[in-house]
Order: sequence, then C-alpha cells, then structure tokens
Amino acid sequence: MDPRTGVARRSPRDRWPPCQRPRTTSAEPIGPPDTGEPRQGGEWTIAITEEPDTLDPQKSGTAITAAILDDVCDPLIAENFDGEYVPGLATEWTISPDGLTWSFILREGVTFHDGTPMNAAAVEATFARALDPATKSPIAGSLLGPVESARATGDFTFELKLREPFAPLLENLTDDGRLCHPEPAGARPGR
Repeated sequence: MDPRTGVARRSPRDRWPPCQRPRTTSAEPIGPPDTGEPRQGGEWTIAITEEPDTLDPQKSGTAITAAILDDVCDPLIAENFDGEYVPGLATEWTISPDGLTWSFILREGVTFHDGTPMNAAAVEATFARALDPATKSPIAGSLLGPVESARATGDFTFELKLREPFAPLLENLTDDGRLCHPEPAGARPGR
C-alpha cells in the first residue's frame, strides 16, 4: 500500500492472470545432475492449462494448439533474436519482382517423427490441404492470404503462387508447426 495515497500498489506480477504469472520459487532437482551431453530418447513432460481442440495444425486456431505445435514442428523460415529472417526448413528463398512467385529450397536430411523424409512433396501436400476449402482451415486465410497454390518443382524445391503480393507472408512462414504438418504427406492427421 502506498503510504501517501492509501492505494494498494500493483506488483509487475499482477499484470498477468494467475495461471500465467512468472514463478519466483526456486526449483529443486528431481534427478541426477545433467552432464551437459546431448542424448536421444527419454521423456519430456509439459503441463498445460487447457485441453487443445485438436492437434491438427491446419484445423485449429487456438493458442494452446499453437503453443504445443511450437515444440513439435519447425517453421519454413525462422526469425532470430534481432528480428532477421534466417533459414528454417527452407535454406533459401527468393521472391519474384512482382511478388507473385515465392521459390524455396528445403533443408535435406530432415525427417518426420516416424523417420519419413521431409521433402517438397510433403510441403506441397501440407499447403494444398491448408488451402483446400474442404479442410475449413481457420489459419489458411490469415496466414496464407492470397496464396493460390504450392507446387513441388524438385525433390527439395517448391514454389508458392499468389494472386496478389502479400507482405505478411514472410513473417507468417515463421509460424512454427502451422504449415509443416507433423505427419508425412498423405497420412491421416491425429494418428
């Protein structure tokens, strides 16, 4: 309480709802100390405050699904801490002078969770599904805007065709998990 005004002061912690407030308690180790050496396997447990509506990245517009998919998938283009666009799953990209054709070269050696290689055909299928009106994707309009089609032009190259230039597309392609489906092309989501 402010002694001059008698009004209770708000702490910076009070700006967040209780479920999102930063915790100030110290954590106690629950296992042997980490050696710092990377290892494969094991479990990673994350607590969430609500149930996602679906884990299908092209059928959900909820924040909780986006948060989960951020930890499961990688973006085509990444953004570093300086706000610069850097390679993600796409190692290179070019935009035609008229802004209607976007060409990408994909990173080789990337696999889906089941070991299936990620290639241009998988990315084409992902975009085709998101753009298909039958999918009723809540993200296609906002993230993809005037994208008309995606087409594999080689094993690790593909292009997007737009009806009109769309400045937000580069930023939107940094969205982890929404556009690169965690299932291989042709597999049924959610299995």
